Amino acid sequence: GDCSEVAERILGELKSLGVDRIETHEFVSGQPNFIIQTGEGGTGDADGHFVIGGHMDTVPVHPDEVEAWEVPPFSGEIKGDELWGRGAADMKGALASTLGAFKAIRDEKIKIPGTLTWVLLSDGEHGDQNGGAALAERGILKNIGGDMVLYTESTSNNIIRSFKGRIFFEVKVRGRSV
Repeated sequence: GDCSEVAERILGELKSLGVDRIETHEFVSGQPNFIIQTGEGGTGDADGHFVIGGHMDTVPVHPDEVEAWEVPPFSGEIKGDELWGRGAADMKGALASTLGAFKAIRDEKIKIPGTLTWVLLSDGEHGDQNGGAALAERGILKNIGGDMVLYTESTSNNIIRSFKGRIFFEVKVRGRSV
């Protein structure tokens, strides 16, 4: 539940990259949520608004499970060329990848004509009451907007494409009204 250390590390990395548009929304102590933005546009800009989502928390390890681990579950130990530990794939790998993308944007001097927003939650594994749900209830997510969302959750290692959209059609009917 307490994401303070991960949050501090991510904020430190972002600030070292020059990202300074960071809003913090903390509804429960130790569970900050961040709205991080970069780019030349504002929300709702005609140049596009891409949103990345992710969470910082990790599923807890039951005391009975600790014995089954080859390494301490929260060690982040590197064995060969693999990172071992609870939360390595879900979601620390995605968090590191997103930070890497922000770094690449800075290093390559890529100009984003619209807005890139990273919605980073602390409560993704426990029902999201203090993360996404709390942001939605307060209208914060609605105010962000966005044209497309990429949620970097790695569950089952599948890419899931989804679209909530609309379709327009016209129906012509011949005959008499009854």
